Amino acid sequence: AATHGRLLLRQPNDSDIAQVLRWRNAPELGRWLLSTTVDPQAYRKAWRAASDATGHGFVALVGDRVIGTCTLDIRDAMGQPAARGEPWRGAEAPIGYLVDPRMTGQGDGTEMVRAMLEIAFDDVGLH
Repeated sequence: AATHGRLLLRQPNDSDIAQVLRWRNAPELGRWLLSTTVDPQAYRKAWRAASDATGHGFVALVGDRVIGTCTLDIRDAMGQPAARGEPWRGAEAPIGYLVDPRMTGQGDGTEMVRAMLEIAFDDVGLH
């Protein structure tokens, strides 16, 4: 878990995922997503698997309310020559995030991305 501004980022538990599922399929989010709706059971399973495998999937909380999700999808860097060894392995990661539509316009998405950048560079050691 990490605190950033008024947000707490942590790996999700079942209660957190249940909160996300209350707003995840909202039509307002569909405009920004490749998959506009998710099956709740498949979504729970995917979050558990991702959290167990990489530890880089988080929920963002303000108090006890889950207001968003954010992830790092760690992958090999493209087009990076290997000087010694393979420093390009697991060296970059896109950041994905969602914000509860009822919480938009308050800067929470920006804070989540700032926190994820700190995690990516300071904790994980990405390039």
